[in-house]
Amino acid sequence: MSEATATTWTRAEIRERLAVSAVAFPGPGALSPADIRRVRAAGFRKMEIRFSPSRADYHDPARLAALADACREEGVAVVSIHGPDLKFDAQDEARRRHAVAETVLAARGAQQFGARVLVAHFGTGDRSRRSVCEVLEQTANIPVRITVETGDIAEVAALVRDIDCDRLGMTVDIGHARDADRLNPFTKPGGAAAALAPCGEKLFHVHLHDIALVDHLPPFHGYIRWDELFVALKAAGYAGEFLFEVQGRPAQVARSVPAAMLRDALREGPMPAVTGALGMSLFDILFGRPPKTEDPCQAKLQRLLRSAIVQLLRNTTRATTGEVLKAVAAFPDDFVARYHSP
Repeated sequence: MSEATATTWTRAEIRERLAVSAVAFPGPGALSPADIRRVRAAGFRKMEIRFSPSRADYHDPARLAALADACREEGVAVVSIHGPDLKFDAQDEARRRHAVAETVLAARGAQQFGARVLVAHFGTGDRSRRSVCEVLEQTANIPVRITVETGDIAEVAALVRDIDCDRLGMTVDIGHARDADRLNPFTKPGGAAAALAPCGEKLFHVHLHDIALVDHLPPFHGYIRWDELFVALKAAGYAGEFLFEVQGRPAQVARSVPAAMLRDALREGPMPAVTGALGMSLFDILFGRPPKTEDPCQAKLQRLLRSAIVQLLRNTTRATTGEVLKAVAAFPDDFVARYHSP
């Protein structure tokens, strides 16, 4: 099979659309012009910046201007902005309206970078729908498309189509998807095509990363079926960037250990006894299944245990910023080497 096929992209086409998220830089401290220079030095010309008070404060025009200037000087295009995590479905109306106002402010910040896409975790409930509509109305004069980041892909697709606005679409995060078995469909044969089927022309943007015991891992460090994913994206007519949202490990955390070693340790160590006492398997813990108990104290312990284990896994399996940038930059070559003959 040659590198170019009718069902996927060539190495050059993937590289042209390759982009990386600034979550590769975990901090502490604000995202800086020096970080932008590292992105460019690693070979990237496109990136996504996540707005937050601690990393890229969209309330601070001077700081945003410094980052935008650095991007222009380095020749790095900010193709998308990830908005802050807010409560768009809050029952408290003041809190919900605050989320809308902050997202409108983030959209103005996105305009400062020339970004074409704004990503937000709106949700899909009635109050979330109201928030989406208000954001669309209040950003009508801002040249940025609004996207709802997916949890349940079909639910988000239904919301977006029901609102029916040309400026509204979806950001599919492949690590967030779960099927009826609570498994990630992008790790299963035939799962990618089925998962993306509801999206159609509303698929504006993607967040790519691998998933093993945790998500947001570098490509080929987990179970995502990348060949099937890219065939499905091509079949869906996806025209956006291949944005990798791979999280870097905080500098103070010890060097990562392979996920397989952690799996063995958890299986053979004290974990089976602990999870057995709590009436919850390690699978339930890692994949967020609801507590299997009506006892509120035991349910709380289950939630605390899951939080502790997931945080441990995230801290020990994630790569350094340099490793993240290297792995994502190598993706076009690695993809072709794995799935196409010379």
